[in-house]
Amino acid sequence: MLKSYEAIYDNGILNWVSDKPEGNRLVVLVTIIETKDVSDKIDDEALGLDLDPEAVEQLQLARLDREKGNYDAYIDIDSI
Repeated sequence: MLKSYEAIYDNGILNWVSDKPEGNRLVVLVTIIETKDVSDKIDDEALGLDLDPEAVEQLQLARLDREKGNYDAYIDIDSI
């Protein structure tokens, strides 16, 4: 009998998204859903946008602010 479980494969480890199968040694059939990773770079094609160099620079700076936790750089949405 086949049962389906969803997991994310990350550096050799399966991280179960929901229920995980019972048992310690199981026979599995793996189907990979290919996705494009856009987390490492800002890519016009991946975003579906034609960004000018200034916009790309602003996005890169915003990413650095987010990663550093620089919340002073954020704009309150109510002020827009």
